[in-house]
Amino acid sequence: MNIDKATSTIQLTQIYLKESIFKRGDSLNASFSLKINTHTKRDGNKFEVSVNVVLESKEDTFFACSVTTTGLFSINGEFPKDQITFERINAPAIIYPYVRHHIRNLSIESGLNPILIPIVNFENLYKQDFSPSNKKKRLPKTKVSVFAFIYHQ
Repeated sequence: MNIDKATSTIQLTQIYLKESIFKRGDSLNASFSLKINTHTKRDGNKFEVSVNVVLESKEDTFFACSVTTTGLFSINGEFPKDQITFERINAPAIIYPYVRHHIRNLSIESGLNPILIPIVNFENLYKQDFSPSNKKKRLPKTKVSVFAFIYHQ
């Protein structure tokens, strides 16, 4: 198998933690809301995609977490026809596991049981957020999706 034919024209050149905020109260046994925001910024043959995940307790227990991780991508050659799809689906899917890992580590280091945020299918989110039936059209470079899950200490 020739790997050159399978290599994408879009390459991840760097990934980094842009912002991390973690606050907790004395006890934690709550359900959380999970919000995911993505943002894309283009500059010539390079672009960056940021994934921001916000967790907030839905109850009186004090808890808040916001993590933003950014991936820098470069395009070798011409812009692919599916670049927008890559920016809105593939790039967030590449970056999101880094955010999940960071939140898990933050929760452990703060003395909590590991917080494992759900795996997300960004293709389904894209279809949901930008479908013709969605009356609240999002800005082309930003999407927000909300989930809920339960965490027990």
